[in-house]
Formats: sequence, structure tokens, C-alpha cells
Amino acid sequence: MGNDMRLVKFRMMIRDIYIDLGKHNLTDTLSDGSGNYLNGGYGAVWLAAIYDYDKLNDYGKTIIEQVSEMTEKDKCEDGTAFSYKIKSVKNCQDMEYRMKVATAIVVYLNERIKTFTWYKLYFIFWALMVLTVDDANKEEHLSLICDFAKMLKVSDTEITDMVQIIQAIYNIEGNYKIQTEEVALRFREVMEKYGIRRFYEQ
Repeated sequence: MGNDMRLVKFRMMIRDIYIDLGKHNLTDTLSDGSGNYLNGGYGAVWLAAIYDYDKLNDYGKTIIEQVSEMTEKDKCEDGTAFSYKIKSVKNCQDMEYRMKVATAIVVYLNERIKTFTWYKLYFIFWALMVLTVDDANKEEHLSLICDFAKMLKVSDTEITDMVQIIQAIYNIEGNYKIQTEEVALRFREVMEKYGIRRFYEQ
């Protein structure tokens, strides 16, 4: 199978997972805490706080494009549909700006949308998914993901559960059994598709 066809299949898989998870895009508006909005008040691409989009391979870019709704399907004829997202990605190449985005993400998820706890899980899940397809600077990116998980109070068990789901997605054999109720609830459709049991199932 050619590389082009593999990429097409991968895009379809990522799109299906994104839909199964409720199409929660990771691009909400972020504030720097002093009343100023980052990215001109438009949505910021959260995963750009971890990954330099321009340095990712096509598979890593595919994930960010999908979960940030930057695909060709999302694009208007004049290209304006996600021009502000491209700006956000470019801005994050500056380390000082990236740190502001990272801080804003943590504040936003911990304080502003406490009732939508699944956003924390989805952010960490998609960050881990990118890590599986692009291992450039892997240790640095993994360290950043772990830092985010700690600041967002995503437990080690929840991370282990999400890693199990990712392994199942890639058809890695194992006796998977999800231990946390939150992951079991939020990833229910993906788990069912890939034959993963919940913690209370025998």
C-alpha cells in the first residue's frame, strides 16, 4: 500500500474517532489573565502549545488539523475559515507566546469550564495520539504532556486508560480493561468500536 493511501486511511480513522468523541474541537478562546485575549480574541489551537505544527510529519499534522477543525472540509472558498487558527499556530513558534497559551489552557480548563471535564481528557488523549505518529523530540513532548496532565489533574490511571485505548486503536494486542469511570464514559463509543471492556465488565 502506498504512503498516500496509508495517509488517506489514517485521516479517515482520525475523523471517525473525532466524531465518536463528540467533535469537541480544541480551539476555544483563551485569555492571558489580564483581560487580554490571545490570538486577537479568536480561538487558539491548543495542541500548538505542545507541538510545532510546521515540524510535524503529515500524520501529526492530520491529527491537529482534525481536532482543530483545520481540514479542507472546514475551509471556505476564500480560505478564511481557519486563517486565525493558522495565525495561532504561527504565534506559538515563539516560546514566550507558547507559554502564555499553555498557562491560559490550564486556567481555562481548571477554572472556566469545570463542568466539562472531558475537555481535559480529550486534550491529553489527542496530544498522546500525535506522539504515537511523530517521535521527533519525543522525550520533550512527553514531558510537556505529563506536565499538562499534572496541572489539569488528569490521574495516572486515566492516562493509562487512554494509552490502552490508543493501543487498541493501533491493533496492539492486549487484555485491555478501563479502570476509570470518566474515561469509560467519555470514550464509550471508541471503546465499543475497538472491543475494549469497562472496569466493571467481566
